[in-house]
Amino acid sequence: MGMSKKREELLRELELENRRSDAAGLSYLQAVAERSGMNLTDLQCINILELTGPISAGRLGEEMGLTTGAVTGLVNRLEKSGHVRREKDPSDARRVVIHPVPEAMERVIYPGSREELALNSLLTDYDDRTLALFLEVVRKSNAAKREETARIRAASRGDEGGEFTASLGSAESGRGNRQCFAAWRHQL
Repeated sequence: MGMSKKREELLRELELENRRSDAAGLSYLQAVAERSGMNLTDLQCINILELTGPISAGRLGEEMGLTTGAVTGLVNRLEKSGHVRREKDPSDARRVVIHPVPEAMERVIYPGSREELALNSLLTDYDDRTLALFLEVVRKSNAAKREETARIRAASRGDEGGEFTASLGSAESGRGNRQCFAAWRHQL
């Protein structure tokens, strides 16, 4: 049995709004970076560090898809501006751990917390069950985006990984963002 016209329309609109959300989020982050006097890569690093806490330079490079040399330059800039500090890993002196400097982080991430306030205001009309559903959808979407990012990076390096695979319910694989979203939305 096929999808109803209404469901097809809703899924198409969801896909478009998801793309608009990505574009708006990127524009927002670019504005925050510019206001903070840094570039988008630096802001992404700060965001990762805020989410992970101290992290090895190698792991930071993996998270960001950067080479060792690029991570070194990035950390140099952020250390000079007071946003991070380096420490030797106590368990392996060859490794460097990057630590966020909390006071500096608070000045950069989402100045004024206007986005957070707007989101909280937007969500006041929804009950806990609906909020739990929203949270589940966002988590699944983020997981699918991480998987797709890893696949794209692997394909760019010439590694295996030209095929997208992730835990997406009954869907086993797909190609590209539209197919990734189509597999994800199949669970809804």
